[in-house]
Amino acid sequence: MVNATLNEFRLFLKQRKIMSHLFVLFVPILMLAQDQFMTQAHEGEHWGYEPENGPSTWGGLCQTGKRQSPINIQKDCFNGNKTPKITFENYDKNGSVTMTNSGHSVMISGFNNWTLQPFISDGGLGSKYMLNQFHFHWSQNTNGSEHTVDGEHFDAELHMVHIKEGLSFSEASNSSDGLAVLGIFYKIGHNGHSMLALQNGLKEVTKKDASAQIENYVPAVNLPDHLEMFFRYNGSLTTPECNEAVVWTVFAKRLSISSNQIKLLRQIQGPNGKVLNSNVRPRCHYQKDGEFVLLTN
Repeated sequence: MVNATLNEFRLFLKQRKIMSHLFVLFVPILMLAQDQFMTQAHEGEHWGYEPENGPSTWGGLCQTGKRQSPINIQKDCFNGNKTPKITFENYDKNGSVTMTNSGHSVMISGFNNWTLQPFISDGGLGSKYMLNQFHFHWSQNTNGSEHTVDGEHFDAELHMVHIKEGLSFSEASNSSDGLAVLGIFYKIGHNGHSMLALQNGLKEVTKKDASAQIENYVPAVNLPDHLEMFFRYNGSLTTPECNEAVVWTVFAKRLSISSNQIKLLRQIQGPNGKVLNSNVRPRCHYQKDGEFVLLTN
């Protein structure tokens, strides 16, 4: 009986020793897995415009870049050079597009599926740039534009994003001139002609990830008068990863947006289900403000 008890005790100690070794082995693995999970969770967090995830928290180039956008455009700093007008091809064509609430803007896409995809060229661009999508920036007050002109904000701003011909978006984002973005200001007025085709869609995409199909859309409606008058500089995307890959063209003339239309934008919800108060990145210090800006005439 005593021998049996001793044998059972020795077996118990042996099993305990094995369990102890297994514990020492697996704890670091579990801790590593937890660290990886937390890292992935952190990386997967949605950036935004709230205090906890807004522009001041964006990392990478958003903090360290040398040609970040948006900027303040100073009219008295342009270099006076003249450049040919931009050529707009297939902007007068119409087709089906999709409007989507991304959680940080309203985006209109689908131009790459058109038989005759709209594109821009000339105007000092050096290449063809294919229209990929456009989206809006706004706020609950009159400071809804990202760029400013002589310190003045506008009620909203449209960004028409073009990709250099032959490149994917990923490739273009990693090229110094891979993207060409047209910036167009909006001012509240009586004539909201450019937004008429989007009004009903905006009512359908209030919530994040909601989408609406828009037929027979003509992108030329977004172009202001006097297309020969614009500011030009090399900058970045205004959202993470803030890639410094953008040739910016900001038009001097504004479009009109009605009070009801701006109200539709101001009802758009962010990822938290609350109204998006603003999706405007504060202007960046770009070398010397406006130093490389060019105004054509």
